[in-house]
Amino acid sequence: MKEIVDEVLQEEENARRLVEQAKNHAQEALLKAKNEAQEFRNQKMLELKDSIRREKEQAERSFIAEKEKILQEARDAGACLRTKKEKDIPEIAKNIFSQIIAINE
Repeated sequence: MKEIVDEVLQEEENARRLVEQAKNHAQEALLKAKNEAQEFRNQKMLELKDSIRREKEQAERSFIAEKEKILQEARDAGACLRTKKEKDIPEIAKNIFSQIIAINE
């Protein structure tokens, strides 16, 4: 009888040990999964930040290019208008001079 009790106690101890090992294994697996998830999240955040930075830089380059294009168009239009007005100056001056002469006569 004592042998049976010792055997049952031994089996119970073995079962406790197995349960404890399974519990420790599960905790280790959970900790590993949490760490891997955190590393994955950190990596994705870095990738996202890099992507956002690149998109921002591209948007800034596009904005600057468009701004330069508009400014150049305005400069060209201003230069064209100035050239046209410069051509009109001698004719306008001649008309004004003629009007002044006509007043004196």
